[in-house]
Amino acid sequence: GDEYAGSDGYAGSGDRGDCGYALTSPITTCPGDPPCSDRGVCDPTTLRCTCEEGFTGGDCSLRTCARGLAWFGYPSSNDVAHDVEMECSNMGICHRTVGECTCNDGFFGGACEFMGCVGEDPEKSCSGHGTCLSMRELGLLHEDADGLSLPITYGSDPNGAGTWDADRIFGCSCDGGFEGYDCHLRTCTVGANPEIATSFHTCSDRGVCDHDTGKCKCFSGWGSSDGSGSLGPNNDCGHRLKLRGYP
Repeated sequence: GDEYAGSDGYAGSGDRGDCGYALTSPITTCPGDPPCSDRGVCDPTTLRCTCEEGFTGGDCSLRTCARGLAWFGYPSSNDVAHDVEMECSNMGICHRTVGECTCNDGFFGGACEFMGCVGEDPEKSCSGHGTCLSMRELGLLHEDADGLSLPITYGSDPNGAGTWDADRIFGCSCDGGFEGYDCHLRTCTVGANPEIATSFHTCSDRGVCDHDTGKCKCFSGWGSSDGSGSLGPNNDCGHRLKLRGYP
């Protein structure tokens, strides 16, 4: 078959490493051994390969990877972006020998089309204390400041440019007793601020939460209450202790 080497960029011999200089002349067939690597059709006029689906390269010897909407790229027109599919969604590396994507950290899926809480081991997703959900799903679980259900519809319009990522960005919905972006922190008791009874805060705003144990470390002069300011078992730092020398 024909042989090629590096060129000077103008079809002459050079050191560009681009295989653009023909060592055999005239060129008689398409690149590859056999031509087009038996993965494409050789055009007898142009001597260029048209590769079968799943293969690419001048000699069709390289595999393609799954494609997804590009996470980053140039806008295609005013206010229009993320509308072009790219290999590995422009957020990973395509391994041409096997046709599989290796995604950048924080991204997953066959085409690196998802971003969020699932890592190499899905069993460890959300630290084993939560569920990995899409933004669309998380919106439906939204609660107000009092913990009452207040669903938010996100991504209902498939043509909404601002919510194109509704089913592509994921986050953790933590189980009760856990919090944090990956649900690895234990929550502490929420109690009423002793001086503003209608204001509720972690550890009653009179202590610091130890997220390793889920216990409040109360400031000096404060201890566990019954939820109404008196001594009790809540571990919420909502009870003012009677210390010698203090009123």
